[in-house]
Amino acid sequence: SEELETFGATWRFFGDYTEEEKSIIEQNPDLYEALNDLDFLLFLINTAYGFGAVFGPECTDAALAAARLKIGSILVGCITGDLAWDGAYFKYYWDSWKNVLQDFAGCMVDVASLPTIIGTLSWETIMLFIDCVSLSSHILESIVADMERSTLPAYEKLTLSFEIPEMTFEPIPAGAFTMGSPTDELGREDDENQHKVTLTKDFYLQRTEVTQNQWEAVMGYNPSRYSECGDCPVDSVTWEKAQKFISRLNEMEGTDRYRLPTEAEWEYACRAESTTAFANGDITGTGCDDPNLDVMGWYCGNSDQETHPVAQKDPNAWGLYDMHGNACEWCQDRYDEYPNSPATDPTGPSSGFYRVLRGGSVGTALRLAKYCRSASRYKLPPDTLHAQIPHGLRLARDP
Repeated sequence: SEELETFGATWRFFGDYTEEEKSIIEQNPDLYEALNDLDFLLFLINTAYGFGAVFGPECTDAALAAARLKIGSILVGCITGDLAWDGAYFKYYWDSWKNVLQDFAGCMVDVASLPTIIGTLSWETIMLFIDCVSLSSHILESIVADMERSTLPAYEKLTLSFEIPEMTFEPIPAGAFTMGSPTDELGREDDENQHKVTLTKDFYLQRTEVTQNQWEAVMGYNPSRYSECGDCPVDSVTWEKAQKFISRLNEMEGTDRYRLPTEAEWEYACRAESTTAFANGDITGTGCDDPNLDVMGWYCGNSDQETHPVAQKDPNAWGLYDMHGNACEWCQDRYDEYPNSPATDPTGPSSGFYRVLRGGSVGTALRLAKYCRSASRYKLPPDTLHAQIPHGLRLARDP
């Protein structure tokens, strides 16, 4: 379209990018043009929404606003270090973008009330542009494949320039404990049957959850929904992204000692030799009012449904903070029912789709006191973010 070509020739990044970000993008002209296209389409969608375009009955204002937010998040992820350091993560966002693109095109059913957009751009041109942007997926997917095969020197140089805020680890001694919960514990779920577990090796566990500052120092971006607090736990992290973080940290420090704790290690450390629902005592209410949990963790009773800086509540007997509440934490294991017999150094099943989350959180889905118990379990697919659960990680480290 001549109309599109004329306007597109004058369009350059509507967003506000730093010189470093521009430098990263401009290393690849195809990438620059593709991201420019995406940013232009975001502007068109915002404009259409502002003019009050008419949408189909299945596409409410709230749904379109959510799509705009999602598109914006995708673009931020592309332009900041997220794209530079991890092509697979960008591809996840790109697949999400294509879904939003299809939804948007399907929502727009009547443009009679929509004035001409940006001078002379017609609706037919906009729809043509949407089709063109859809085709640009081939360019971006090719770039992603190249990035997954090799690390570009410029990106490597940026990564190595970071300094990681101090991470403190507490020694966890080998030992045995009863994993799971007694049948009369308030808030108990059916997947918590008690069984004896023996851990034969000492290990270290991070004193706090990985913070946003620590994550950003390693990965170059901050994925957190509650992103205005560098000392708060990083959230909105999938299990797969946690593995990327650990791999990058090990690479930066020239070691292979960092990992996620197993589910058994996590509960063992959380309990710190306690046998009650919380490390400091029993649970007295399953909702938002528990005096023992108030002392040790952030949950619906005291958090205002936002994460808080780490290490502000009392630690357990082994010096670990925020094991109850704040952001829930990934474990290494796949999820399954517990065995009915004693286990030694269990690592979970060898196959399965879901990964284990522990600790409860301040988010809507796991904010209640019962989800913050030492024995409480949750599961999600390894590539999935849950909008109502801030989930992050706490590192284990081998001696």
